[in-house]
Amino acid sequence: MARWAQTSPTRCSRPWPGSGTAETLLRLQRFYDALAGADHGLRTPRIREVLVADDRVVSVEDRLAGRPLRAGMDDREHVLREADVEAVTTVLAGLARVTPDVVTPDLPLLPGEPALPHGAAFGTALADVRDGLGM
Repeated sequence: MARWAQTSPTRCSRPWPGSGTAETLLRLQRFYDALAGADHGLRTPRIREVLVADDRVVSVEDRLAGRPLRAGMDDREHVLREADVEAVTTVLAGLARVTPDVVTPDLPLLPGEPALPHGAAFGTALADVRDGLGM
């Protein structure tokens, strides 16, 4: 199944097989909306619509410039280029600048994990998840 499909010059759709439910995507949409108003210097994803058809959940999102980190990789491949590492580092540094009032208390960082603690800065919450995973 394709990971993304461009639906217009400014929009794309993304299927969420297995891990996505409409409620999960609506929570993510609220987080992205709050994050978009924060001062972090990043262009953030924006979910504009959540569609459910035949037990499949699809988000309709603003199309961001660039490419997904895993573009061109198959599911077994785990090789990141230097530019990919720099992109992730830039995003994490930007998220670390987000104030705790922006981070919504109902957003889990990873599927199946508990939600972020209310009022926790993103960097602190991410470090807590890392520590909990034994990293």
